[in-house]
Amino acid sequence: MIVSLLNQLNHRLMKYSLLVMAMLCFHVAVLAQVREVSGHVTDKFKLPVEGVSVSIKDSDIQTVTNQDGFYKITTKEGENVLVFKN
Repeated sequence: MIVSLLNQLNHRLMKYSLLVMAMLCFHVAVLAQVREVSGHVTDKFKLPVEGVSVSIKDSDIQTVTNQDGFYKITTKEGENVLVFKN
């Protein structure tokens, strides 16, 4: 009887361990698919340019540079072509 209970407990523990490991792997995979890209847009005199549209090519993701020419955009891994429009 004790052996049977230990086997059931071991089986449940293994099942929950596998579930937790699968959830952790999924979480890491989801995080690995998103990245943040940032930078500064300057003119030929190295002065910041405000109001430049920065977008990911072939997507709806976009942002605009601030008064310091700074932009930050979040994109999916693999989408690596930025489009700048003034």
